[in-house]
Amino acid sequence: MQPAALLATVPASTAALIASARAAGVDAPVPSCEGWRTHDLVAHTAGVYRFVTAVLATGGPVSRKTLPSAPDGDEVFDDLAAASQAVIQAIEAAGPEGEAWNWAGEPPTAAFWHRRMAHEAAVHAVDAQLAAGHTPAMDPELAGDGIDELLTVLVPRFVAARTDGIDTLGTLHVHCTDTAGEWLVEPSGDTVSVRREHAKGDAALRGQALDLLLRLYNRSDGGDVVGDAGVMDRWRELVRF
Repeated sequence: MQPAALLATVPASTAALIASARAAGVDAPVPSCEGWRTHDLVAHTAGVYRFVTAVLATGGPVSRKTLPSAPDGDEVFDDLAAASQAVIQAIEAAGPEGEAWNWAGEPPTAAFWHRRMAHEAAVHAVDAQLAAGHTPAMDPELAGDGIDELLTVLVPRFVAARTDGIDTLGTLHVHCTDTAGEWLVEPSGDTVSVRREHAKGDAALRGQALDLLLRLYNRSDGGDVVGDAGVMDRWRELVRF
């Protein structure tokens, strides 16, 4: 998906997050985020939005300790709505090619934040839906792009930060059935390579994009696993965010 199209999903995802979180109540547990209440989920998302807004304003990394905390109680919902508007305005002002630091070692343009905020909002909207007992929903194309970001940006950074690597994981082929998207994940020592192609791995994870995205984020057991089922068991143990 193009940066502008990704950023355009943030308002709807944030609205869905707020609606489900309100329905659940601020003290409801979030089953997909162990130990979190709904208030924690909403406050976290607002905090990320504030962080990115500050990064774009300053041009470099920002200490989150310097940023305002989320309010208590139901005021947290309006706080998230305001933080969402601010970050969207900041990203739009920068434009996809505008210079912008990021923590992932990706090209330092604001296109990174168009994509990251789209998936931050979308995945946490699902968390709120699960907290409220609602059926998770996400556009398949957005979910497929989320898988690509997870596998090609987040997972390699996570693996590089580990001290023991994830050699024991095995190779994994991921295949969406409701939108375009296939990947082969190959761990090696303290690195992992990801190729966007149809290829055989020790295991294959196949299904609708949202089911695969939530499985890879360790939020569900969706999708069908073919081959070595232990690969996905090890994924849950080794790949934690």
